[in-house]
Amino acid sequence: MVDKRTEKNNLTKNPSHNDIQKNEQGTRKLNISWIGNLSSKTLKWTRTTMATNYFPVRVCGARIEEVNGHNAICSMSVNSKLYNSLSEMMGGAVYTLGDFATAAADLMPGMTDTTIDGHIQYLAPTKGKTLFAHVICKHYGYSIAYYDVDFITDENRLVAHGSYTYYHIHPTK
Repeated sequence: MVDKRTEKNNLTKNPSHNDIQKNEQGTRKLNISWIGNLSSKTLKWTRTTMATNYFPVRVCGARIEEVNGHNAICSMSVNSKLYNSLSEMMGGAVYTLGDFATAAADLMPGMTDTTIDGHIQYLAPTKGKTLFAHVICKHYGYSIAYYDVDFITDENRLVAHGSYTYYHIHPTK
């Protein structure tokens, strides 16, 4: 006999960083079948809309790799302009990538959003050429959304973990 609680938990399983796979070209892809695609939210639309964020895009070099529902993968090149005095990537640059990636996941046509809380735990120095932010939506409601973010290098090393909360501003009628 199947335990109904176990069956339900398996059906509503949230993805983890194990759900992120590389294809033959090394491109990272979300393997999230449970979330589905939002037809009006395309990768091209999200990239175009997020391109107006001057600091993360132009100064830090943040890029949107993929969006799938309210989940996303964004990246940033690890380079010397983002280093601190110890020649390590600055924590603020890592946080900026997470906030940018979470905004890309949260963004919906006709709605504005803003970060109301963000926390990050730094686990290891950022080594490698590229840092990826893997955003997983844990709750998406009318006014509030909550996201977990794993920061993983191109060498597949987890260097930080964050959580961000967003507030949705709906247009007035």
